[in-house]
Amino acid sequence: MTSSILTNNGANSALMTLRGISYDLGVTQDRISSGLMVADASHNASVYATAQVMRSDIGSYDVIARTLSVSVSALGTALKSTQDIADQVQVIRDKVSEAWSSELAEVDKLQADVDQALSQINTIAN
Repeated sequence: MTSSILTNNGANSALMTLRGISYDLGVTQDRISSGLMVADASHNASVYATAQVMRSDIGSYDVIARTLSVSVSALGTALKSTQDIADQVQVIRDKVSEAWSSELAEVDKLQADVDQALSQINTIAN
């Protein structure tokens, strides 16, 4: 008595199991090769759509991070300049205080020091 694969239940079951294993192996290979759980919309449309939105958000966050980095650098430069100007203003205050209590001959030197501090402030500001 001959038995064909169409009537052999054991062979039919084994064939279905092998097809399932082959499919799962293909899915796993796709995930490994692409690095993604869902490589395209045919695998799982809702997860794929969510992943695409998340990829877009990550790209946006990268741009925002770079922009913030540039802004932090600019603010750091502005802060340093502001501190330098404040130091020069303090020098001017000190020189003006000295001028009130000094002799006339020293006032010219103090005025030169104030002019120099103002020049440095202009240099920092520009």
